[in-house]
Amino acid sequence: MEKFPQAETELLEAISLTDGTHFCALSATYSFLSEARLGLGRFGEAREAARRGLALAQESENDLDLGTAWRALGRVNAADPLAGADAAKPGSANESPESADACFESSVRIFRKIGAAGDEAATLRYWAEFEHRRGREEDARSKANSALEIFRRLGASAEIARTEAAVS
Repeated sequence: MEKFPQAETELLEAISLTDGTHFCALSATYSFLSEARLGLGRFGEAREAARRGLALAQESENDLDLGTAWRALGRVNAADPLAGADAAKPGSANESPESADACFESSVRIFRKIGAAGDEAATLRYWAEFEHRRGREEDARSKANSALEIFRRLGASAEIARTEAAVS
């Protein structure tokens, strides 16, 4: 809904109300905080929140949270011009484990493993948007088509429209 300042305030309040790091939704809360801060254009803070969400997800070994956290970090690195998202070709020896491509790939792999098709498709859409911004149209179309196929199978009409608009 793009109410980023309100979302940030509410998410920070939710974090402040938790006792320690063992609250089951804390990883997801940090991932959502990352998205709110990304929407505000505060890349460093968004990356910090995404990394915190990822660390909590790794600690809990919750695959849904892991996939969400990798996607959040991928989105930040894809959007941040200082992240060096184009520094290494995906899959190359020089690719950072936190490159946008590596993060999106981890997210998709985890969501496939657990059968979270809607989340997999959402990650593919964000990855397609990133490829489109980089001018990698063939890769963008391939990822967007994979996302569309999943969304169609799920009957997610709003997500279909959003995905079609993302890479056109």
